[in-house]
Amino acid sequence: GYLDNTSTYSFQYYTNHTDFGAPAVTSIPKRLLVTVIGGGAQNLTAKWGYDFTGTFQSQNLSILGNNVAYYGESEYNTTAEYSSGQVLSILRAYPTGSGKVVQFGFEAYVNGAALSIQKIEIHAKNGKIT
Repeated sequence: GYLDNTSTYSFQYYTNHTDFGAPAVTSIPKRLLVTVIGGGAQNLTAKWGYDFTGTFQSQNLSILGNNVAYYGESEYNTTAEYSSGQVLSILRAYPTGSGKVVQFGFEAYVNGAALSIQKIEIHAKNGKIT
């Protein structure tokens, strides 16, 4: 049922710190794409922090609600036996700030619906050499 004994539970995932392969250059993330499956009508919070400070900026990303059909059910007198199941969503965040290293995190409260992060894409550019 995607609950913890009838209670919601916290989902948290944080990446390793990265310098995008250029340790002497300031990293400037520009866009973050997160591909998720499920998570009916809830928020996923994207977070990012710089230079091991433990301080994060964040943006709430809304996951669209979905109506999942189950095998053997049909609507409006059709002959459908099953549907595609969980909805796949691509969520976009636009990070601000810069630093020598950056860490990304994702948090949500799971409340009766499956939620799975499938892919994380980070688009960044290089800043000044430090």
